Parts: sequence; structure tokens; C-alpha cells
Amino acid sequence: MHVAVRDIAGEYAMTLDDGQKVYEKIAPVLAGARSVELDFAGVALATGPFLNMAIGQLFKDHKREALDRLLVVQNLNTVSTPVLRLVMKHAEEYFSSDVTRAAVDKVLKALAEEV
Repeated sequence: MHVAVRDIAGEYAMTLDDGQKVYEKIAPVLAGARSVELDFAGVALATGPFLNMAIGQLFKDHKREALDRLLVVQNLNTVSTPVLRLVMKHAEEYFSSDVTRAAVDKVLKALAEEV
């Protein structure tokens, strides 16, 4: 399956909502062990929040090896590429460790209560 991110998020892939739309489009395909080409052609910037929603949460249901095999990211620019690497690294750590997940959730809850 080919997914043109620009068609969903526009030139600036920034919002959580747009990232969720991408996730909802690709998650069922990946769940069926079918490959996805996520094409960022025409996207000037993809932010961390967008990438967390679109790709990061895939780690709750998939191991890194499966995503490396099934998810092909194309045409992501040099500014957003290191952001995606960090998103994937942190998501993998978060979803693979109950201890890490509990610690992060505790901090996020405390921060939310301060607001």
C-alpha cells in the first residue's frame, strides 16, 4: 500500500490529528502483515508530535524487526529524518518496557496535573 502523507497532512505534517489519520490508515494494513510505503514527497516538515502519532504508536503492536520489514519511509527530508529516528527509538523503549512506560506515564501525569 502506498500512502502519500502530503495528501493527508499537507506540506507541513505537524498536528497530532493528522498523525492519527496516518496511523489509522496504515495500522490495519500492517496488522495484516502487509507492507506500507509511507511517502513524504512534498512534505517540507514532519514534526515529532506528528511522527509520534503516525509511526511511534505502531510500536505498541509491532516489534522493530517487523516495522523495519513492513514499513518503508520514502522521501523524508534531512531535517525530519533524525526526528523520526528519535521517535522510533523512544517509542520502542516505551512500549517494550513496563518500567519505562510506568515512569514516563507518571511524569506525564504529574505534568498534566500542574497545568
